[in-house]
Amino acid sequence: MASSILQVCLDDSPNLGGLTRGIRDIRAALGGRIVSIDSGRLPPSRDDSGAALTRIAAGRGVLRSRLLRLSPSVIAQLAQAVSVANLVICHSLYRAHLPIIRSLCSERGIPYWVVTHGMLDPWVLARQAIAKRLWLSLQGRQGLRDAARVIFATQAEKDKATEVYAAGNCIVVPWPVTVPVIAGRAAARSIFRDRLGIPANGRILLWLGRYDELKRPVEIVQIFSRIAPQGWHLVMAGYEGNIGRRRVAKEATNVEEGRVAVLGALEGSDKEQAFLAADAFVSLSWRESFGYSLAEAMAYGLPSFVTPGHDLIDQDRSIGSVDRAASHFIPDLESGLLAFLSRDPAAMAVAGAAARARIISTCDRQVFEDRMQSLVVETVGRNAPLKGL
Repeated sequence: MASSILQVCLDDSPNLGGLTRGIRDIRAALGGRIVSIDSGRLPPSRDDSGAALTRIAAGRGVLRSRLLRLSPSVIAQLAQAVSVANLVICHSLYRAHLPIIRSLCSERGIPYWVVTHGMLDPWVLARQAIAKRLWLSLQGRQGLRDAARVIFATQAEKDKATEVYAAGNCIVVPWPVTVPVIAGRAAARSIFRDRLGIPANGRILLWLGRYDELKRPVEIVQIFSRIAPQGWHLVMAGYEGNIGRRRVAKEATNVEEGRVAVLGALEGSDKEQAFLAADAFVSLSWRESFGYSLAEAMAYGLPSFVTPGHDLIDQDRSIGSVDRAASHFIPDLESGLLAFLSRDPAAMAVAGAAARARIISTCDRQVFEDRMQSLVVETVGRNAPLKGL
């Protein structure tokens, strides 16, 4: 039997941001295949073949389209994929796939991991709380207990999950972040400002994320419009979420013309240019179990202002490289962001340099790959397939 590593996820899509990126990071470290069970409600990624990704349509009907029930056909296809694996990595909770993966792996004596992606965070559990806690009681905790590993991205994420699950199979593995070369900052600043019609001396506050209630895109526009010092411009870019770019763009029309730009998602060199051109980064998310955008901003040496609940930095309150709001209440967000944007540029540059050093020490890609490969060896033995197989 050919050995392989199989990842199973739901709706592999760029709209899911860090979740989809994390799956790709694991594949880059370990190789193997990805199976995505698709509801059809989100646009697919554009690198399916390069990611060795196979899609299985969930089918019609309310329960199937919401991935709350899997059809016999879907289960049969999953069973076939699992049968040639020696390790299965299951992503996400609260849907039908984890109990099925647990059953299929148990029948075949195949170990599996669960990657939680922040879904045991109290903020997440508070939404549709009855249904989620019922799922945990009936199926979820058993699926977590039987997993060889339950993987969290930060210690803070793991600590918050103890309200509903804590066991010896829980581990922390920070996601990797490639530290960029920032020598081209001056050229990027000029090109990006010309593109958006921002004056050469204008300062850019960058927001990246989904246009989703979790990320609070409307709130940042409203707060910026009330408190931003002269000379600052807000640039927003992201994938569609449950609020949508159009709604945010409409809100931006209430701000002085030219001070807020609402863009679609930026990828590749366009995203790199935005990070290089920006002077600071902001995130008002209700919670981030890791926060790739914040991590990338830190890697680019950007001073950042965030809300409580960004687990990447909340695990260590002594870190001074990122400014935090006192709370999620609007008055605290306004006063905190105003103080942040009013800081001396030299002090902001020092904070940005400290943030970059923090990411270099915490999220090194080689360290991530070595850690993941070691976990495979611990789980299935030294003959396990590693990167490239």
